[in-house]
Amino acid sequence: MDASLRTATAIPADAAAVVRRETTANTVATAVIAVLLTVLIFRGRDLIPAFEAPPGGIFGILPGTFNFTLLVTLVLSLVIRARVRRGGAPRAPRIAGLLRGAWLPSNLLLRALALAAVATLLLVPLSAGLVRGLVGLGVLPEAWPLAGMGGYFVLHFVVLSLLVTPPVVWRALQD
Repeated sequence: MDASLRTATAIPADAAAVVRRETTANTVATAVIAVLLTVLIFRGRDLIPAFEAPPGGIFGILPGTFNFTLLVTLVLSLVIRARVRRGGAPRAPRIAGLLRGAWLPSNLLLRALALAAVATLLLVPLSAGLVRGLVGLGVLPEAWPLAGMGGYFVLHFVVLSLLVTPPVVWRALQD
């Protein structure tokens, strides 16, 4: 591989550090928010049926997945763009790869809506299907205590954050 191609596809270390830092911060904040929302939504209930009618049970992730992705994309992109303009974050070259964000639209609103729709349409059925399968196998009960529902919400939104934040930050560094 010649040097020019290697340089063109190399991942800048300073940009990668920004992505790691923002992903870590967003994931921790997301876990805390998921716990708080679970307590607010389900407090006072002894057992929560996993498949109670939306927005109850695990289906509380449906609006949360869309809204989380939409807001993270909008807010984080605007914050990163401002940092890049001020010189507080490096501008990154377009780098191929699913988690590098080059495939995301350049229009920020379209980017946020598209990513929110894709995340919701892919992750919610996958998550619900996994729970349905585990309940069907008897691995998980049909009704969960508050801590169990909280654990599910935290796990779902942490995975969502780990999947969504890197491409959002990379793309914002490329804007």
